[in-house]
Amino acid sequence: MPDYFAYIAGDTSCSISSHFTCYVFRAATVEQSRDILLTLGKWCRLH
Repeated sequence: MPDYFAYIAGDTSCSISSHFTCYVFRAATVEQSRDILLTLGKWCRLH
């Protein structure tokens, strides 16, 4: 897993969204990148 990670967010819910933004970040370590992606995934499942 690289130390760069990204996620895409829509302006509303994905089923009706017409505008999306991609956010790209670089973590200090590969482990930090993994932890951030796992946390984002958990958050997305809850909301």
